[in-house]
Amino acid sequence: MVSVGQASTERVPQRIGGSVRRSTRGFRTDVQGLRAIAVGLVLLYHAGVPGVSGGYVGVDVFFVISGFLISSHLLESLERDGRIRFAQFYARRARRILPASFTVAALTAIAVLIVYPPLAVGRVLSDALATILYVPNIWLAIQNTDYLADHSPSPYQHYWSLGVEEQFYLLWPLVLLAIFLVARRSRRVVTALVLIAAVVSFASCVIATPLNQPMSFFLLPTRAWELLAGALVGALLLHRRLRIPEVVAAVGGWAGIAMVIASAVLFDDATMFPGWAAALPVAGTALVIAFGSVDSRWGPTAALSVRPMQFIGLISYSLYLVHWPLLVVPQAAVGDDRPLPVAVKIFLGIVLAVPLAYVLYRFVETPLRAPAGLVRRRPSYTLWGTLGVTVVLAVATLGSMAWAAARPVPTGEPVAAAPDIPTSPPNPTSYVPQNMKPSLEDAAADIPPMRTAVTTTCRPNPCRTACTATPTAP
Repeated sequence: MVSVGQASTERVPQRIGGSVRRSTRGFRTDVQGLRAIAVGLVLLYHAGVPGVSGGYVGVDVFFVISGFLISSHLLESLERDGRIRFAQFYARRARRILPASFTVAALTAIAVLIVYPPLAVGRVLSDALATILYVPNIWLAIQNTDYLADHSPSPYQHYWSLGVEEQFYLLWPLVLLAIFLVARRSRRVVTALVLIAAVVSFASCVIATPLNQPMSFFLLPTRAWELLAGALVGALLLHRRLRIPEVVAAVGGWAGIAMVIASAVLFDDATMFPGWAAALPVAGTALVIAFGSVDSRWGPTAALSVRPMQFIGLISYSLYLVHWPLLVVPQAAVGDDRPLPVAVKIFLGIVLAVPLAYVLYRFVETPLRAPAGLVRRRPSYTLWGTLGVTVVLAVATLGSMAWAAARPVPTGEPVAAAPDIPTSPPNPTSYVPQNMKPSLEDAAADIPPMRTAVTTTCRPNPCRTACTATPTAP
């Protein structure tokens, strides 16, 4: 997901052993460009553009970036102060990701109430409720959702990655502090323990993917290694262990870009993912970030730093949020039996999504990231306010679900009973008949048994055994 924070300080080059190294505290234009690549791959994949059948790996790129930036910040705080200011950290995360997230979730709910068929509203709003309660990924895993093959997806399905990151942000500061204390502030031991955690998570991902792909795809334990890969890069750069010539850094950076692009081109919906396959885009992203810390005239940093890439990277979070409902809600309006053409998807999910994402970034995401009224106050004000907004939205969603369930299904005039010998094809109506039995609300509970149980009774006979079969209710 693209809810990563953005550095605000200037980049400070440092000369180390014949190469130029950037300070980990500085703004990384190459990382901003990576955001643009990541969200671009996701948009192209969701729009059905040929040649990007594995564009879903853009989310994996975001996971590595998030792990790198958040862990670098936490490690710097631990080494500088010996502690983590948890309330401040959580307040900043809430202001960074929730205003835009809640805004899109609320607007999508309104669109669902207007556009979706009455019987589908409750199901979709249950996805909205899981999103508001920060567990959309867990909800999708419980429903056994196949992200790569779902032909009637929820307009909230893309929030799964935000759920993974929110849960990581909640737990990782606590785990990292425990690691720091166990390691007795030893940099090498901290790095080694983070590496062990990443290996355990990766092993669980590889084992779980063929056994239960939805669980492996959506849940934090099998995805944490991707964020921890970024954390390892942050730890290495923070400790200034890299001593790399410019040529090697350039080759490594471009190799990382090639690995990400190859994943997007070679993977498809049939790829067993995440599993072993996810290692390719994750390793590629880690290489770009690691080697991007060295200023090289031949590396990918210059290409990643051009203005269009920086702009898309800047609005990448808002762009990720808005593009998916723009694709799914119109499809629901016309019906799943009439798939939208690729050209229409490109217009909705890319051409229209970019300016709308900028509006969201400019008027929601940016103003509420660090409002003066909250920044000057204690973090508890932000946290209590977040809880209040969460409760209000959850109650409103539950109320909408109750209203949708009580709303009568629109019906038309009565129709004559169907003939004993059905016609081929049958004569349809453009409305729900008023006298249809069972009603739409009761149809799900009116499924007849597929088999009829049979009781067999056998009576002995001097010549043969006579048996009779009597149908019984199942």
